[in-house]
Amino acid sequence: MRTTAIALAIAALLSAAAFCGADAASGNAHALDFLAGGTWHCTTHMPRKNGRAGPIQSADVTFEHLSGNTLHGRFLAHPFMGDQYYGYQNGKWWAVGSENLGDYIFQTSTDAKTFSGTFGGVHGTTHLVDSYHRASVNELHIHEVDGTGPGASSEDTTCVRL
Repeated sequence: MRTTAIALAIAALLSAAAFCGADAASGNAHALDFLAGGTWHCTTHMPRKNGRAGPIQSADVTFEHLSGNTLHGRFLAHPFMGDQYYGYQNGKWWAVGSENLGDYIFQTSTDAKTFSGTFGGVHGTTHLVDSYHRASVNELHIHEVDGTGPGASSEDTTCVRL
């Protein structure tokens, strides 16, 4: 259901060194440099349903620098897989991505810590807000709110660099 959320959770994880031959980000784009280099393992606690604890999903994510202040993230979480791109342009961060189930995401941010936008696809469209907190060099916490108003749900993800 929400492997795209796991991908975003991993979006806050780069390493300042160049990866795969591309240059590290420049200017304000450095905020996400700690993500690149190595694999991140992310665990998401899904929302409670019918009074029962929600399921737990996990994914492995890798990031690489691309040209033009762009970061590419690839996530694998059986049976999901997808790609996410993060960038910085004209004073604003952006994140776009898609997964193998036909879902997509588009978000923007002014601080590279809180991304807000749209998650949609074959099941409809909803507002999505992801907040990132870098707990340590190798650990990232992500809080996601899916939807607005009384019907909104939230989930928490922890990612650690392997």
